[in-house]
Amino acid sequence: MSHTTIYLLRHAQTIPSNDIPRAEWSLSSTGKEQAEQLVERILPLAIDAVYSSPLRRAVETVVPFAGRLGLTIQTERAFSEQNACTSYMPPAEFQTLIAKYWQDVDFAMEGAESLSECQKRMMAGIREVEKANKGKNILISSHGEAIGALLKAFDSQYGYDDWARMNMPDVFKLVFSPDGAAQWDSDYKFEPIDIF
Repeated sequence: MSHTTIYLLRHAQTIPSNDIPRAEWSLSSTGKEQAEQLVERILPLAIDAVYSSPLRRAVETVVPFAGRLGLTIQTERAFSEQNACTSYMPPAEFQTLIAKYWQDVDFAMEGAESLSECQKRMMAGIREVEKANKGKNILISSHGEAIGALLKAFDSQYGYDDWARMNMPDVFKLVFSPDGAAQWDSDYKFEPIDIF
């Protein structure tokens, strides 16, 4: 049996808003164009199945690609964004909060989710997808903190600065051997999609 490859896709550009629930944040006009351009960039990966966080921005990012291939987008809550706070925070305050999460992976605001909890949730979801798709190439549309938390499970030195350098969108590659052993292929690089 061949290896299983999972590509983790951070969603395209979105605009946070205090006026709409976070789960309903949509892609910006730039993000929608990025999603369209992703189609040709992802086609060479020979994707067999598409999964996504149920959050709107993650689903919208893969709609053009799934539509081109006629694939169903399978939504899984395991791939949702880290629940870092219980209400909207201005971007600058949110960045400060996220830095605190990366300093202490077990820290969580009251009613929120720690980075370590998010990591366990993501890993459990990844394992289920891998078991159900042995030998296939899978695309999972998710979120920045959630993907960063997962990558830290493969590289303990991965930290806030690495997360902050993540592009929107961005793609990361995980490879599973037939016996289920997993490795992050950190040599795989996804060129940024710049919209002018």
